[in-house]
Amino acid sequence: MHPPDHQRLRSHAVRLTKFGLTGGAGFVVDFGTLVVLHGVLRWPLVVATLGAYVLGGVVHYGLTRMWVFPHARDAGEVGKVVRYLLLGAANALVTVIAVTGLSRLGVDYRVAKVAAVVALFFTNYLLTPRFVMTTSRGSRTVAPESSDRSRKVR
Repeated sequence: MHPPDHQRLRSHAVRLTKFGLTGGAGFVVDFGTLVVLHGVLRWPLVVATLGAYVLGGVVHYGLTRMWVFPHARDAGEVGKVVRYLLLGAANALVTVIAVTGLSRLGVDYRVAKVAAVVALFFTNYLLTPRFVMTTSRGSRTVAPESSDRSRKVR
């Protein structure tokens, strides 16, 4: 493997790790809110799932934007938010269908929620740099490490 290949692989590994950590933070907010809203306050499962998903999504977007893709500054923030909301709406639909559907089959809603999140993680990782955090020219974002190196060289 050439050094550039090694650097690119390392860059993807770092970005995947960061994306996983920001997703984990969003998941903690999402899952905790779901348990409180449905398990404690007895809100209907669909409403609790959507409410929790929105709160977790806000945390995930903010952390992902600031830490995983901070270099994607030349695209308008409104466009990123709109694309994130579109991806989030699709994810929310899949999550609600999975959580309510699996719970109707006898699966605990918390286990169903974890299954939905795991199923969506890699899809979201692949779509976020290509769809959500694009540059103003519509191209994919570059890895933070290569962006940082280019700033240091200049």
